[in-house]
Amino acid sequence: MAFKAPSLLNFSNQINFQSLTWAIISSQGLLQLQVLYLEEKNLEGPIPETLWSLENLQELVLSGNKINGTISDKTGNCKQLVVVALSGNNLVGYIHKSVGNLSGLNSLFLFDNMLESSLPAELGNCNSLVELRRQNNFIGGTIPPEICNLEKLEVLYLFNNCIEGYIPIEIGNMNNLVQLAVYNNSLTGRIPSAITDLKKLKFLSVAHNNLIGEVPSELGKNYPYLEKLDLTGNSFYGAIPSSICTGNKLSVLSLGNNHFNGSFPIEIGKCSSLSRVILRNNLLQGSIPTNLDSDRPPIKNVYQYKGHKGHLGQ
Repeated sequence: MAFKAPSLLNFSNQINFQSLTWAIISSQGLLQLQVLYLEEKNLEGPIPETLWSLENLQELVLSGNKINGTISDKTGNCKQLVVVALSGNNLVGYIHKSVGNLSGLNSLFLFDNMLESSLPAELGNCNSLVELRRQNNFIGGTIPPEICNLEKLEVLYLFNNCIEGYIPIEIGNMNNLVQLAVYNNSLTGRIPSAITDLKKLKFLSVAHNNLIGEVPSELGKNYPYLEKLDLTGNSFYGAIPSSICTGNKLSVLSLGNNHFNGSFPIEIGKCSSLSRVILRNNLLQGSIPTNLDSDRPPIKNVYQYKGHKGHLGQ
């Protein structure tokens, strides 16, 4: 009887994987493999080049190991890939532009490594991508505008890297974004007004960058689902947009360590969903209003611009 190659390869936690070697991947019987799941198996060493000859591979999960070395320039050979999860390893180097061949790629998880260089513009060709997580690396360069071609993208995590330059003005094209986190980088310039076109956003953080200017006045007004907004640690100035809580779902608003001036908008204090507001170290004038709607619960954990704690709605 002919041997039938497996389509899925997984090892339970009971397997002593340390006694196995990477040679299993080069077995001719695995050429039809579709799913390779080896998460947290104490794998060490570089990813073997033979892995990228598995042309039928759809899911590659090697997260939480001790893999080192670089990611091959042959990544794009596995054109059936839908999920690539290499997070939590010791990978260095960069992602080759051949990743742009993966038009069916849905999820790319590369966080918690030591990857460098910049994001390849060819990532913009992965038009099926829904989640892109490359946080906690050493990625530099700028955010290529081609990334904004990913109209199906819902999660973009690039925080804790070394990214410079502007937030692309084309960002408004990513109208399915739900979570956008680029904090702890070296981004400069202003927040482009097109960011207010991201009407599905629930979480937005650009904290701890070198951003300047006024915050778009429509920020928040176009975000009916926004729950957390963090602009901490930049050089924003001008008035706090009064419409920032229009959706009435905002629970966390962090604006500390900027140069916001004027008074605190009474409209924000009326937002019944707010539970935490941070305003300290700004140039705000006056006091936080106390004559707010009596029907709403008090906002707890409000940090005012002088660093004192207080409560809204008392």
